[in-house]
This record gives sequence, structure tokens and C-alpha cells, in this order.
Amino acid sequence: MEYYAGPTPAARIVTKKAHPNRSKFEMRLITKEVLHVDPELLKSVSDFVPNTTKEQLFNPTANAIGRGVGGIFAWIFQKPIKYGIIKEKEFADLANKTSDELKKIPEENKDDSKKGLSIKTLESAKYSMDNEQLRRWFAKLLSSTVDNRVNKIVSPLFPTVLSNMSPTDAKFLYLLKSKNTIPVLILAANVKNNPGQSVPITHEIVDESYPGNTHRYGDFGSQIDFLSSFGIIESSTSFLGNTSLVSAAAKASYNSIKSTNLFKHAESKYAPEGYNITVVEGYAKLTSLGESFIDVAMPK
Repeated sequence: MEYYAGPTPAARIVTKKAHPNRSKFEMRLITKEVLHVDPELLKSVSDFVPNTTKEQLFNPTANAIGRGVGGIFAWIFQKPIKYGIIKEKEFADLANKTSDELKKIPEENKDDSKKGLSIKTLESAKYSMDNEQLRRWFAKLLSSTVDNRVNKIVSPLFPTVLSNMSPTDAKFLYLLKSKNTIPVLILAANVKNNPGQSVPITHEIVDESYPGNTHRYGDFGSQIDFLSSFGIIESSTSFLGNTSLVSAAAKASYNSIKSTNLFKHAESKYAPEGYNITVVEGYAKLTSLGESFIDVAMPK
């Protein structure tokens, strides 16, 4: 992957779309309303899903957990579907994916003690309904809120993080999950006669093939800024050289950037102005909060 050097990125503006500060009293009122949802409302939204999902979430014969989740679906999505804000096929896909995730939970582990988190998760999902990959993440997170094996580590922050995620953010988290810690680098221009003066000329770059023998670099500066702002990952690059990873694979990842067109383009652009191009070495890794987020929200 080739891309052009540019200015350092501004921090992404994060909007807390999912009402993260609802009071416990408000949540109790909402939960009471959801669990006593109008049967006609249930029918109106359940008509969009296949029979297997309908039986799991919307039919009177569904178990208590299924009915509760189905009620939340109906309460949250009925009007957006009615007014064409959310497409019926997107709603059906999320309901189907959620039904599939619920089927994986043993009956003895189903638990509705976190209704407020279930509601918040589906409220947040409204903002990502147009992306199939993120619907999978929301289905997984929603099912985790009713699974007593993991719902103790579901933070109220997680639906907000997920509602602000892009597919590229998800891609970066898959990279981190498989490696836990990965090398990150930035290209910088140094004044030839004053090596202490360095100016970043790229965003954070990650070797997507790490730790393989081939190297494919991508710009993940926005993803690192975003996920760091929520405490999901920790990342650092330093001109002092104290943030480098020391493994042979990491060193190969840092050094191989010098053979790319990106590095050569930077040299041809800045060398005539009296600059040397150097590689600033760093890392990114999941935090303990990030590991919990992966456990409860990332589809297998």
C-alpha cells in the first residue's frame, strides 16, 4: 500500500452519540417500557426477519432473555424503520446476527441483569447500521451483555466506542489482537546540520504483514489517535529512541520502510531542502480495557 506523506493528523472529534450519561432512574424507566412493549409494535418489526430469528427474539414462545432483547429491538428500531431512516434489510441482518450469537450462550449462562447495557448497545447500533462488519460487532457486544460469563467486564464505554468506530478501526484492532504488540513508525525530516531538529512528515505507519518476511505498510494514524483517546490501546513513538521494540521481526519492520516508494518520495522531496529522512520507532499495544473490549465485542 502506497500513500503520500502529509502533515501530522489532528485528533479525531468523537461524539458521544449513545447517551452515555443516562441516569440509573432513566434506564429503569426505559427498561420497564421495553419489557412491556406493545405486541403490535413487536409484530411490525418482526415481520422483516426470518422465522428462526422471529422464534428466538419476537415470538411469545421465546425464552425470557430472547423476549427481552426482542423488546429492546422493537422499541429502538420501530420508528427509524417506519420513517425510512434505517433500512429493513439492515435491521433484519442485525437481528439475525444477534440471534445467532444468542444461540451460542448456554441457557444456564443467560442473564438479564444488565438490561441498561443491552439498551445502550442497541441505541448505539443505530449509528452504524449501514456497515455489515460493524453490525457483526454490535451483535457480539449485545449478546455479551446477556452472558454472565463475560457481562461483568462489559463497560458502559464500549457501545460508545463501537458507535464511533469505522471499518478501518476494526481492521486495526484485528491486527493488534493477533499480535498484542506491534511496531509503529513515523518518518521525520531532520535538519542536516542540526540533527536535534526533527519534523514529523507522516502519520503513524504500521506494517500490516508483521511479523512476516514481506512488508506492507499502511497509514493508521487516525486509528491510533481514536483508540488511544478511549484507552483501548497504548501507543508511543519517540525521537529519543526509547520506544523501539527490540525483536528481530520488529527491527526488520522498522528498517524495510527505507526500501519503499514512500521513503524514496520523502527523500526526493526533502533532501534538496537540506533534510535527512529518518525513521522514528515506536509501538502500539492493547490496554487491559482494550483486551476486555476485544473479548466481548470482536466477532470470532
